[in-house]
Amino acid sequence: MAGAARWCSSGLYIGDPELQAWVLGLQGLMYYWEDRLEEALKYTQAAQALPANGTSRGRAICLHGRVLGRQGRLREATETLSEAHRHRESRDVLDPLPGVFAFPVQKELYWAASAYEFSSETSYNQQGQQAAEEAIGFYEASAPGEVRIGELSLARLELAAARWRNGVLDGASAAVEVVFNDLQHRRVESVCRRLERLAQGLGLRTADKCPEQSALRERIREYLVAPKASKTTARRRRSRKI
Repeated sequence: MAGAARWCSSGLYIGDPELQAWVLGLQGLMYYWEDRLEEALKYTQAAQALPANGTSRGRAICLHGRVLGRQGRLREATETLSEAHRHRESRDVLDPLPGVFAFPVQKELYWAASAYEFSSETSYNQQGQQAAEEAIGFYEASAPGEVRIGELSLARLELAAARWRNGVLDGASAAVEVVFNDLQHRRVESVCRRLERLAQGLGLRTADKCPEQSALRERIREYLVAPKASKTTARRRRSRKI
């Protein structure tokens, strides 16, 4: 967090609102992963208050919607995510450092899908499923070597969660199995955390009355406790905050 603060100070010093907004968004993302949601909102709001109009602003808006969704404020989250989409479609200011402030559409869609993680309403679940499916489509269409397997796996897990919430357990299990296959020789911390939350959710919703749900939960737990395949993969990987 101190490193991010230094970058933010540098952005202010050189008068670059795009850099400052980007790092404020990074700080907000750190708080999001720590479940310090009110603090995350303060940083996303601060980023949006700056005179930045490039990717940094769209990223901050999208993260703001993601945090609202985690808080259960789904109507506000949906409105904010729509604003992020409009920003992407309408902005006419190019990023000063292309690639440095990259926030590709597939990541925006994955973040949007994750906003509905705790939804119990069909309409929101359908929005989450659609966003996850679109994100996966963009990731799979990327050039070889450019796919971020961790982000793609998280998008697949959001698809699995949305399918499960929509009552399509076979589809949920299929999406999870693809993740297991892609990551059979490695561990990504953020993916494991998402799997743990998915397993917890499966356990809370009368799993004893649904054998398929119990089986999926046990399959996830087997993956989480399985030993790494080698010394190389046994080393703890420090995942990016995604």
